[in-house]
Amino acid sequence: MTTSNLTPFWRIVFKQAWFAYCADSMPIGCAIFDEDEILVSVGRNSIYDNWGTNPVQLHQLGHAEINALLKVSKHKYPNLASFTMFCSLEPCVMCIGAFAMSRIKKNLQYASADLVAGGKDLLKHSNYIEEKGLNVYGPDKKFQFLQIALLVEFVQHKRPGEVNVLFPQWRQTDSAAVDLGIRWFRDGSLIKLKKGYIAKDMSYDEIFDELFRNKC
Repeated sequence: MTTSNLTPFWRIVFKQAWFAYCADSMPIGCAIFDEDEILVSVGRNSIYDNWGTNPVQLHQLGHAEINALLKVSKHKYPNLASFTMFCSLEPCVMCIGAFAMSRIKKNLQYASADLVAGGKDLLKHSNYIEEKGLNVYGPDKKFQFLQIALLVEFVQHKRPGEVNVLFPQWRQTDSAAVDLGIRWFRDGSLIKLKKGYIAKDMSYDEIFDELFRNKC
């Protein structure tokens, strides 16, 4: 997997995060690419919705990584070990474990660190996972802000009771991104983009570029 210019890969990953947001679920996305950098699987968070064809929906285990991993297997893809998984958010303990057991042995890339539920440290404390020799890279600060800002905006709508718990931890990761997410919530700009996308007045590429233009 070439790492000199990751923008095209992240654009695909955040498209899944955007789909999740538009379906009123956690804006987190995931994509898996083969050794030739061809997209083979995508997944998005579907904890709060049953829109689409995700393997796990309306269930607390409906994480983006799980939905992406369940679509690939060594039986269908003999070269699975050389695949790479991209995640918009550092995978949680469950998803790190699922990745380790998926037979993908090359790379895992994540855009944003997750001080709330991130499972990267499990790599240091599990002999089973450590022996897998996994390559895990992240965060990618060029895109980290986008994941944090999306989560901050979303939580204010869906889980306002958790704001005082989550925001301080996310501020440790990217304080400016938290401020951006709060601004998106207060001025309704992200909701406007969502309405424009659903009404087909805007394409996803226009949405993606607009989100970056609004960066603090």
